[in-house]
Amino acid sequence: MMEWLLILSLLLVTFARSRQVALRDEYLKYLEKHEKPLGRADDAVRLETFKKAKDFVVQHAAGSHSYHVGLNLMADMLPHELPRTETATVQSASSATHRHSSEYVLKTGQLKRTRKVTNVERYLSWQEKSLSVGGEQVASLNWGSENNPYNVSIVGAIGNQGVCGACWSFVAAAATEALVYMSSGIHLRLSEQELIDCDRSFNRGCEGGNPVYAFDYIIKWGLTNQGSYPYREKEHSQCRRSQYVSKAAIRGYLRLPSDNQALIKRFLRIGPVATGICGTDPSFLYYTGGLFNPQDCCLTQN
Repeated sequence: MMEWLLILSLLLVTFARSRQVALRDEYLKYLEKHEKPLGRADDAVRLETFKKAKDFVVQHAAGSHSYHVGLNLMADMLPHELPRTETATVQSASSATHRHSSEYVLKTGQLKRTRKVTNVERYLSWQEKSLSVGGEQVASLNWGSENNPYNVSIVGAIGNQGVCGACWSFVAAAATEALVYMSSGIHLRLSEQELIDCDRSFNRGCEGGNPVYAFDYIIKWGLTNQGSYPYREKEHSQCRRSQYVSKAAIRGYLRLPSDNQALIKRFLRIGPVATGICGTDPSFLYYTGGLFNPQDCCLTQN
């Protein structure tokens, strides 16, 4: 009896070791794919983090969902390495919004023919008519593909903020880029780094911020292209705005009510809308594609 128990114990140990070896091999392939240091494969904490991510992906794949998750860039990141999302938003931007919402300066980024209107419905009707997107004519639309009235992506490539909690600057720069294209037909890649270094009245660089305040900055100073002022994943000690010529500016913005889905949908038909979401749930951290529509919705905007 003792011999059988010993054999069973040895088999279990051998099986566990083989699974650990297989996991490490898979992790090595992951590290190579994402160009990360291969030495991480010898870090037990990293390996366990990767295993938990893998288990989550496998469990998700077994269910029925409208979106996909996978072992993306963040699958082996430790908590302190993830973007500091808990500080990625700052105080309410109601005061900054109020300053412009009374004028409804809606054609953000319009370089040639900016219009100030006092009636949201009239503005929407004018824009919908100019783009032929009124009523239920548009079944689907994607500003990041050719499936939109411009027949070209007007949203820049996905950026990587790294460990810097600067999502607010990426949102503001991307919204401005899209609307510059809508007004001029020119694709610009604008500088998130300038916002991080120079927009310090309310925003806190890599420690978080709010795109509403960034829009105030862009109204006042404009924004340099990224080639001149590249992203560094950290804050510079000094603002370098004066060294470069600003390439784009906006005239204003409007904050849409989050509880009016019909209004937001209409605005999305005439251009991209900057928004805040909860990005700390594993479903979103490991998201790889599809329509993100989780059953449990986290409401913290980070």
